Amino acid sequence: MKFDRQLFLEYKNLMKTTSIQAAYQQILDLLKYIFTTLQKEMKDYDFHPRIVENKMDFSYFQITNQKLKDKGLKIQIVFIHSTCRFEIWMSGYNRKIQSKYDNLISLNRCPFITCEDPYRNDFIAKIAVDDMEDPTSLKMITQMKHYIKLLEEYFLSLEKTKI
Repeated sequence: MKFDRQLFLEYKNLMKTTSIQAAYQQILDLLKYIFTTLQKEMKDYDFHPRIVENKMDFSYFQITNQKLKDKGLKIQIVFIHSTCRFEIWMSGYNRKIQSKYDNLISLNRCPFITCEDPYRNDFIAKIAVDDMEDPTSLKMITQMKHYIKLLEEYFLSLEKTKI
């Protein structure tokens, strides 16, 4: 293992001299709040009860419903740490499913940001949630619900496309 001592000392200093640990915990608490709020308001979705922390690249939780599950799809509510922004992702349960939907998207006009490589990316398509001054606001939760529905409707409509 190559160990960067200088980077380690920088990390140690950040832990001592900043509130980075408390800030990180606040992000996880925010995700739990959004999870709970959406779960109460979106009864037709199944919420995976775990918040995934991915090396401070992004943190997320997953939701799906029977229609999406039958197609091998799931929706992820993702916090991108580098930009401090939320995104809503449509993902497949595996890379084969992601590739199938990537092919379907290529035959249709897609209104979302699409991945460059369905075998390497963790999403098929995504929508960035507008930057909000207050991420606990009703406005942001409403926007997330709207984007979840838009992604679901678009992907379920792709099934009518023949490859």
